[in-house]
Amino acid sequence: MSTSFARREQRSNGGLYLRGLMLDGRRKSMVPTAERLQVDHQRLQQFITSSTWDYVAVRRRLAQRAIAVVAPEAWVLDDTGHVKDGDASPHDHVTRVRPLIQVMETGRWRPAW
Repeated sequence: MSTSFARREQRSNGGLYLRGLMLDGRRKSMVPTAERLQVDHQRLQQFITSSTWDYVAVRRRLAQRAIAVVAPEAWVLDDTGHVKDGDASPHDHVTRVRPLIQVMETGRWRPAW
């Protein structure tokens, strides 16, 4: 995953941030995470808000590593995990329902990575 980051500082701060997310603790915001890591929260804040890196490449690499470790035999796609609360997003219900309809109509799922 570190190859997705151009600079050594990015690799270091990215590793810190990921470690912080995996540590025990109820709040995963910058200040509590930095306190658990015993680093200045601005270091994490700058990595997230100002550092330029290709999040698609990072997510792809994480997915590849997870697949290598878990070796899944089947995939379950559940798009109900992030249902919006409220009506501020127009046509949000269409976004959640369309994949289910596609599976029901065609009998197959075409994943898009």
